[in-house]
Amino acid sequence: MIFYLTDFKGLTGYRQVAQCLGQNYKGRKICNTIYVRDDLLKTVYNLQPDLDITCSCLTKRCATSISIKGIKLVNLHLCGGRFDYNKYQEQLDTKKCQIQRSIDSLQPDLIVGDFNSEAEFEQLEAYDFYQELNPTQQQTFMQYLTSHYQPLSGNNFQTAYRRDQVGSTTSFGNTVDWIYYKPNRLVPIAVQIFETISKQMSDHNGVLVAFKKSPH
Repeated sequence: MIFYLTDFKGLTGYRQVAQCLGQNYKGRKICNTIYVRDDLLKTVYNLQPDLDITCSCLTKRCATSISIKGIKLVNLHLCGGRFDYNKYQEQLDTKKCQIQRSIDSLQPDLIVGDFNSEAEFEQLEAYDFYQELNPTQQQTFMQYLTSHYQPLSGNNFQTAYRRDQVGSTTSFGNTVDWIYYKPNRLVPIAVQIFETISKQMSDHNGVLVAFKKSPH
């Protein structure tokens, strides 16, 4: 399986099976897309190709989802980034809402995509925007950035890799692209980073994780 935050044409041997359209950017819509290898197409069915998870985000956000070989996958793009940071006070629990809505609606085993946040508190303190805030504002901003931690941990999701395994996944120096999985369903066995930023193919690097089904 391959998950993209933007549409990709001409991917030989794979077929697009699900897509949702999110925010407008420079006259185009940012989309979450799932491609599946041709020989696995018969094992796929769509759960919900376009789930609106905007919640209180100032820009449209969505999730797309499939089931493949009995594993339910959600590809999403959470609130955040330069479009939303300036009004973070109005969106404190937005990420929590977005994750909870995805879990309640789709009951996934895998949640992947751009979370617009690190998976560890310590890394968030390095954000340039965070450094410009006073201590009270920093505490509020941290709530905005991390509210999705609660529904993920509360539903037994874990990250498939650590930051030190993949490094920065964006041209801005942050690790915001994550794969969360349920240990009772899957076990990660390998992690690989694909350098697409240096090749000017994207402002995000690709992350590949191989899983096997959990014996439990």
